[in-house]
Amino acid sequence: MSDKISMSAEQFEAMMLRMAQELRKPPEPTPEQQAAIESDKQTRKEQAQLALARMENERRERLACIHRRKDGTNNAVYVPNGHFMICQSCQAVIRPGTAPEGDLGVDIYNTQLFNELFQLQSAVDF
Repeated sequence: MSDKISMSAEQFEAMMLRMAQELRKPPEPTPEQQAAIESDKQTRKEQAQLALARMENERRERLACIHRRKDGTNNAVYVPNGHFMICQSCQAVIRPGTAPEGDLGVDIYNTQLFNELFQLQSAVDF
């Protein structure tokens, strides 16, 4: 009986590729590493929830803002190249019309509010 193994060049190449792929695989994480990975995932999830809550609070503040100063003058400025008003107090972007499909809810779409602020701005400009 012979101790030699015979294989073709293609078989040898395939075996070497499989072996190289196995060597490149990262080792299985230890229980401590797995716990750290899960902790990191949970931390990222909590941070994402906090960011979403912060964004929602900012949106509520912008919707609650009257976009006027205490003396009743306009606190919003018209941006002609974008055709929107921006409140200098809360940084809300107020646009006329309805929100487009897939809008993330960052801008305020309210034609009546836009027109009121635009008219107040125009009255000051003249």
